[in-house]
Amino acid sequence: MNPSSVSNDSATTKAANSTTVWLVAMGGTLAFIVGLGIYLAEVIGRDSPLSVALACVGISAFLFLLKIKSVDSRSNRLTEATMRFAIAGAIVIEYLVLVSTVAFFRETPEDLHPLTKTLIGNFTTIVGIVIAFYFGSSAYAQSNRKR
Repeated sequence: MNPSSVSNDSATTKAANSTTVWLVAMGGTLAFIVGLGIYLAEVIGRDSPLSVALACVGISAFLFLLKIKSVDSRSNRLTEATMRFAIAGAIVIEYLVLVSTVAFFRETPEDLHPLTKTLIGNFTTIVGIVIAFYFGSSAYAQSNRKR
């Protein structure tokens, strides 16, 4: 057995374990932020803590995804691919949290304010554009690397 392959396997396993730890930490942190926002919104009787919590979810998801991608690539350099990954991931996570919060914490769909319905529709469009941009730019970068 080649000693360099053993150390390479060890480094790969270590990076995978570190990525798993960061993913679990991200999930726990985001769940805590949303839970705290929901709790404070119920205690205070206003939706403003939940609004702040949802903004914090987006920022936290972006920072966690930046860290996860840098651990995965074994370099602390910010590359275009790392930024694309973090931006696209954070927007999708924010969208899923926002839609699930709006969908599951209202009595009926008629409870939604018309502005909320408009914002959800517009955010759905933005998420679609971001996902298309992410995959399109990733494919373009990959095709340029092959040349």
